[in-house]
Amino acid sequence: MLTLRLRRDAVSELTKAWTWYESQRIGLGDEFHTCVGAAL
Repeated sequence: MLTLRLRRDAVSELTKAWTWYESQRIGLGDEFHTCVGAAL
């Protein structure tokens, strides 16, 4: 299994995106997180 390491900038952007999605609808940030994880 390969290990994926994200740069700090990427983690920051993903966190901002999660926060935005979660502000649109509770639970949507978690759905975003799941989709990003599946894509990576």
